[in-house]
Amino acid sequence: GNIPSSIKHIGRGAFSSLKINTLYIPENIETIEPGAFLNCSIDSIKIHPDNRFFDTTPGINCIIDCKTGVLLAGAKSVRIIPDNVIEISNDAFRGVELGDSIVLNEKLRIIGDGAFYGHNFKAIHIPSNVHKIGDKAFALDEFANSNRLTSITLDDRNRHFNSPQGSNVLIRKKDKALILGCSNSTIPKGIKSIGYGAFQDFLISSVNIPEGVL
Repeated sequence: GNIPSSIKHIGRGAFSSLKINTLYIPENIETIEPGAFLNCSIDSIKIHPDNRFFDTTPGINCIIDCKTGVLLAGAKSVRIIPDNVIEISNDAFRGVELGDSIVLNEKLRIIGDGAFYGHNFKAIHIPSNVHKIGDKAFALDEFANSNRLTSITLDDRNRHFNSPQGSNVLIRKKDKALILGCSNSTIPKGIKSIGYGAFQDFLISSVNIPEGVL
């Protein structure tokens, strides 16, 4: 049913594990917590044109906080993150059935914990301004039949991460931690640690851990 006009806030988990054809955010909603639509399969999202708190641009199929630039939830039709997004919140696309890939915008700075959890992308490219990627941001879940991710690349201008050519890994520079890998990864020398969920539920026939990894 419709969200009552007396409601101004939607909390985390308020809508959980539901199939929603059209998620309609009315004029009265002022705040939405990350994870408010946790594990929901959403076909499309519409924001009331008079809502002052969220981006009302037709067709973006995302809930974006106008003040902070945080993307809080998205529909399964999303293929490109809108240009005004600077952060993808925790669990924003968790449970949403996206396609083979997602294009991350150049202004993006933060990708939250579990933001794309469970998505079986074929390739991931991290833009130049991303400086923080949360735990299990791109991890598979235990129900994945196979992993398709074979390519991890990084914009050459990014100062916070490293991805040696052909390695298909993402390394956080400040502590030399490998935070994202795939079934096609080569772990380079110099790595100090492998992050939580970096290879979660990937099918790997063998792995070579270099000397120095703690």
